[in-house]
Amino acid sequence: MEAVLPTLIFFGTIVAIVYLVVTTRHKEKMTMLDKGVFIKQVKKPRQTLWFIRIGPPLVGVGIGLFLTFITNIGFELYYSYNQELYLRLLNYQPLLGFALCLIFFGLGFIIGYYMERSILKKQVNDSNGKFEDELIILNKEEKNEIDIFKS
Repeated sequence: MEAVLPTLIFFGTIVAIVYLVVTTRHKEKMTMLDKGVFIKQVKKPRQTLWFIRIGPPLVGVGIGLFLTFITNIGFELYYSYNQELYLRLLNYQPLLGFALCLIFFGLGFIIGYYMERSILKKQVNDSNGKFEDELIILNKEEKNEIDIFKS
């Protein structure tokens, strides 16, 4: 029974954030329509680069685990003369391993982001700079036609 309240708060927060995002986008689009600006969204098929998104973080986790292993061996060798100090440091070894994995996982995501961004920039430059969204200024007749569909 004690875990019910934090669980409700957690999922309630997620629902509230999704609700705010959806309503804000809707209000933004309605305001743009009222002012005469219409966003024509052209969905361009985007090539997914999943291997660039997933690869560097997994390599980062591998590097973090490897460094954890190396530091464990280093602690053993360096503190072998002082067994009490080594045992105290050994208690923090899982925390060090977890922290190194998270740090290199995050660095892998950052590296993957910049790799993907550079590849997508090359693709946009090759396609003569075509963008996905176009802003179109409507005249009053077109705006009235849209108002008819809106109501």
